[in-house]
Amino acid sequence: MRNGFTQHTVESAPEDSKPILQGMQERYQMIPNIAAVMAESPTITNAYAQIAMVLGEDANLSSAEREVIFMTVSADNDCRYCMAAHSTMSGLDEDTLSALRENRPLPSTKLETLRQFARHVNATKGEISDEDIENFLAVGFTREQIFEVVTAIALKTLTNFTNHIAQTNLDEVFKPQAWKKEL
Repeated sequence: MRNGFTQHTVESAPEDSKPILQGMQERYQMIPNIAAVMAESPTITNAYAQIAMVLGEDANLSSAEREVIFMTVSADNDCRYCMAAHSTMSGLDEDTLSALRENRPLPSTKLETLRQFARHVNATKGEISDEDIENFLAVGFTREQIFEVVTAIALKTLTNFTNHIAQTNLDEVFKPQAWKKEL
């Protein structure tokens, strides 16, 4: 952890961050270190929680599709914390998970198309071509899901950048899935 940043507890967090930390404690039986660090700012804590909730409840992308985006963006942004956390909690099958961690093509054509699309949107800051859109739609995704990809990238940008700035310590539960970027 970078000097000056705090991993908050429910008790030490600013008042407006406490409900989010309490919810995580109840849901996961722990407060992940990234949430404990983000708690310093109720703004980012609440933004993270709201985006995560909307993606989980309202998105048309499946949980596996969201995880492919999260891990793709985290790998491309070299976020070792998020790669370990999502490798631990994603629920993805072993072939898909190892392909994401090793930057190999995914076994599913649809998920590989999603991975490449998310990677390209992230790398180009959204400056994609008509062909990129056509390729995405051709495998069964929708125009609405294009913007869900953008939303998922925004969520990972919050966590990836926070981890880089604070140099967040990896939680013990995520250490078995520690990741070394080999892209």
